[in-house]
Amino acid sequence: MELDNSDLARLTRKIRGAVAAMRVPRCAIDDWAQETFVALLESDTTPDNLGAYAVGIARHLVLRELMRRVDVQLDPTFNIASNAADPLRLALVREKAAIVNAVVRALPREQRELITRFYFRGQSQRQICADLKITATRFRLEKSRAKAVLTDRVRRVLA
Repeated sequence: MELDNSDLARLTRKIRGAVAAMRVPRCAIDDWAQETFVALLESDTTPDNLGAYAVGIARHLVLRELMRRVDVQLDPTFNIASNAADPLRLALVREKAAIVNAVVRALPREQRELITRFYFRGQSQRQICADLKITATRFRLEKSRAKAVLTDRVRRVLA
């Protein structure tokens, strides 16, 4: 796939917009865009929609880093990073983590395993598919279903 300068500029704006929408500090937006381009270059996938694929990669990278920083583990005794800003923030992070933990634990086994490995352990789609002996199509389908259930249940809990 050939991209000219205007295509790259559009793609960069799209990635930066997606990262900014995740409320990442302004100073880190360009770093995440660069990380996304590195991941795109290392990927052996040729997506039909490069923009959507790149945004998905950016969101995944940012989410994985945010979860790593908060140090949420999928068990009842999760740890919170010691550099929490203040007690209120710490309490809010703990509450959100407890909600996410409960919702993830309530997923069907295969979806729970997939979500845990992909978002919390940072494993690649290829690695998960090989370990679980599922196709890439099945992976995307189950991940999509699990994300829909997670989003719905978390919204209901927080409403």
